[in-house]
Amino acid sequence: MADSMAQYWQQLGEQRGLQIGEQRGLQIGEQRGIQIGEERGRSSQAREMLLAVLRTRFGEVPTEVLALVEKQDAPWCVAAVARMATAASLEELRD
Repeated sequence: MADSMAQYWQQLGEQRGLQIGEQRGLQIGEQRGIQIGEERGRSSQAREMLLAVLRTRFGEVPTEVLALVEKQDAPWCVAAVARMATAASLEELRD
């Protein structure tokens, strides 16, 4: 009987531990998902801002420049906006 009670409490403890671990894992996963979504949103907005500056300054943006911009993250795009605000040509984007 003592062994069965010990086994019962051990199983109950293991189940509770698994539940707690699963809840924590879900919370961490949700937080990470939110962070990734926010990062993607910032990058998307920064790319849009950069492309707007490029179109305003230089007219139609070549396909290869569009492809370059689409690969970049927010910090790169923000720095590029600052550079391109006074750039003489699109070539300066690649520097």
